Amino acid sequence: MMKEFVLSGALAIACSFFATAQTTLTSFEESETLGYTSGTDIGEYSDLWNTYNTVSETAVDAGVIYISDSWASDGTQSLFFPAQNIGTEDGSNLNYATTAAIDYSGFATPFAMSFDAMTNEVSNSGSNFYAIMYSYDADTQESHTVASMYFNYDGDMYFSDVEAGEYVVGSTFEGGASKNVRFRINEDSTITYLSGNEEVLTYTIDSSYLTGNYYLVFGADDWGTDWSIDNIQIIEGTAGIKNNTLNGISVYPNPSSDLVNIAISDNALINQISVTDLNGRVVKTIAAEGVSAVQVNIADLSAGIYLLSLTSNNRSYTQKIVKR
Repeated sequence: MMKEFVLSGALAIACSFFATAQTTLTSFEESETLGYTSGTDIGEYSDLWNTYNTVSETAVDAGVIYISDSWASDGTQSLFFPAQNIGTEDGSNLNYATTAAIDYSGFATPFAMSFDAMTNEVSNSGSNFYAIMYSYDADTQESHTVASMYFNYDGDMYFSDVEAGEYVVGSTFEGGASKNVRFRINEDSTITYLSGNEEVLTYTIDSSYLTGNYYLVFGADDWGTDWSIDNIQIIEGTAGIKNNTLNGISVYPNPSSDLVNIAISDNALINQISVTDLNGRVVKTIAAEGVSAVQVNIADLSAGIYLLSLTSNNRSYTQKIVKR
């Protein structure tokens, strides 16, 4: 039976501990300062971790989220969320692990919060897995969602435009394979999601949300597949991160509800543009006739993910765009 998906907008994880980041990497290894030990509940490391169950509104039970050596993307251990096999119809029984807040004032933008995730299989009876980044302002004691995504049980990955209050399908995942996700904070108060090195979605956020500490929340619902996370990092600068402007080509804004601007440098000229849906159907073509900048109107397209491809006199290029 296929379950319904519900992500409560009222979700608020109380995080009562805050710490300045001492490291940019947590991979749940015994060699780290906390000495993570396989089989130990993550809540035992209370200086840096908190847990929460949405039904009991208390810390999770023993054996629900713990350190495991069954899989790791880096080292030999990871944080494990075993299948609960309860199967609440609306998926509302969730178990979360919350990091301590990180004082990010020492990190230069752009920087990204990065983690690896893996599930044992994709299944209609599988568990959804969530990753959310909050900011916390110690002066006002307010929390704000900065970024939010989830792995759906069917193999799709959903990413939230927080300001617009909507999710879009931006990537896919497979059972038994590690998947890297990054939440990148840019210099211009925009947030970019990356699935691996592929840029998925960029949106503008209220700059006042980017002045406090950040903390990450990871959680799984109570269905029938296991999830693990590993290798939580802060990646500063642009190293290893795909940018909006690649190889002298800019595509913006992305997402867009109507006009998308395309500009090309390096003395190249745009000759042809096409927009293709995820089924491979070409939905729009434009003969640009040797220009360095052009606008594409996508107002007539249905909301969703498309591939924008262009050819110039010296290159070809494809980027995923999102129509709101």
